[in-house]
Amino acid sequence: MNIKNTNPDSLPNNKSSSYDIESALDHIRLLRIKDLTCLLGMSTSTIYKKFTRYDNMPQTYDPDFPKPIRLGNRSIAWRAIDINKWLELQLTK
Repeated sequence: MNIKNTNPDSLPNNKSSSYDIESALDHIRLLRIKDLTCLLGMSTSTIYKKFTRYDNMPQTYDPDFPKPIRLGNRSIAWRAIDINKWLELQLTK
């Protein structure tokens, strides 16, 4: 193949393949609580209040907030795709 005469439009589009990989990784990527505090700009306690129903604080509970996945006895994480969907929902409210 002669590189000098190659049409750039005929080369594979690396951006679309990397985007496909990124979107595929979002389905399996897990976010820990520190990731969520940075991403959402919320404190750890506020995030816990979003998915835990307290009778004395009903205003903090959000039924749309994704439920965490238990990784062990004392560790939880959220799927990145679920957090992204929740953020999109917040933008439409």
